Amino acid sequence: MEEGIENNQENSETNLLVERYEGMLSEGKEGFFDVSDFQEIAEHFIQKSSFEKAFNALSIAKNQHPFSADILLTEADILTINGKFKEALSTLDKAQSLDPCNPEMFFIRASVYSRLGSSHSAIRNLKESLKYSNEDRDHLYLSLGYEYENISKHKTAIKYIRLAIEENPNNTEALYEFGYCCDCIGQLDEGVRFYKKFIEENPYSLHAWFNLGFTYSRKGEFEKAVDAYDYAILIQENFTSAYINKANALAQLNRYDEAVEIYTQCLKFDALDAEIYYYIGECYEKAEKFTKALSNYNKALKIDPDFADAWLGSGIVLDSLVRTLEAIPFIKKAVFLEEDNPDFWYVYAEILQKSGFIDEAMDAFEKVIELEKENEFVWLDYSSMLFENNFVDDAIDVLSEGIKIHPENADLLYRLSAYLLASGNEYMAFDILQRSLELNFEKHIQLFEFFPPASNNNLVLNLIDSFKK
Repeated sequence: MEEGIENNQENSETNLLVERYEGMLSEGKEGFFDVSDFQEIAEHFIQKSSFEKAFNALSIAKNQHPFSADILLTEADILTINGKFKEALSTLDKAQSLDPCNPEMFFIRASVYSRLGSSHSAIRNLKESLKYSNEDRDHLYLSLGYEYENISKHKTAIKYIRLAIEENPNNTEALYEFGYCCDCIGQLDEGVRFYKKFIEENPYSLHAWFNLGFTYSRKGEFEKAVDAYDYAILIQENFTSAYINKANALAQLNRYDEAVEIYTQCLKFDALDAEIYYYIGECYEKAEKFTKALSNYNKALKIDPDFADAWLGSGIVLDSLVRTLEAIPFIKKAVFLEEDNPDFWYVYAEILQKSGFIDEAMDAFEKVIELEKENEFVWLDYSSMLFENNFVDDAIDVLSEGIKIHPENADLLYRLSAYLLASGNEYMAFDILQRSLELNFEKHIQLFEFFPPASNNNLVLNLIDSFKK
């Protein structure tokens, strides 16, 4: 309450200051304002995105205070916000000539270089800022962490983020970033150790418990994650993110009814959250309660008609309810909303194939390959559809292309040898079969599973016998 009163008083004082300044302008006079007043006036205009007014105020300020580095730093900050980086750096050079050890000057310069994508220069200036700064050092450490992340030096980033937390244990942004960095380099055990130690010293840290739960989830230790999220919820009853993550962990444990119960509690805090209804629908889908799943996906779509995952989920559920033709427009809508999502195109291809729309399914499979040719399964499924619909030569061509990308994939090679045998091209089939056997003898059973007549081919059997140990 006191903080709110304090903020209102500050706003009132700022408004009076701005009124006095604008009154001066309207009267054509030039009253005197000190440096901090000009900074406050400029900040007021920045918050309202009135940058031209802010620049005008600073122009007057520079006339009244020609040797003020603070005025120049404020100007450089506005120039940076507006993407005028060259002008900002030039202004910072002028400020440095007046106050060479000002930490804010180095920080703003670091911000400019960061936005220019020059993390090394940003790091150099942030370290200079640290030399001269006695305040907000946690933010400087965290900024260094971000810059080291940008150049993929996550271990060094972790070092500086840890320093930020040591400097200010209430820096929640740093607490979250620490877990993110540990996840990036697979040091999840280090993350767990850190958060547990932090919690020993700060047992009521909501964000530390939450991040401990997140780290356990990333490790696949979902029971422990649930316990950590429970502590976060005890500390703050309406912490929606903790409820959602707890429910996600329960779903990973196949405890779908409990997950739905927790998701439903989230709706008390955010009744119109499409994502929550989607998660509930997903739980019901996994529990094979398809009618309830469809109902919740529909609720999600009423709130957010562009929720692509909910369109896809609806289509998959309709297919599970043996309403495959009805599913097609739902999945088509998902593809339309996320046309660069190979997983969506994959589902679309399979539904079209299942419905007998082979030409359309071929186009969809081609799109999957365009987006994700590294996916070995698409080559198998696409070629299988072609083969089953008597497009044998096309199936052979598709697999041949797939093998160029996955030359060491025995599954693709065995399948190609089956297609070649089926097409009567035994010479090439034996050549591919030999390569398959050399790569992985144990998988040769795939040849007979996909093309049973091969088990009656003595040449095939002799070739396989020659590889037996």
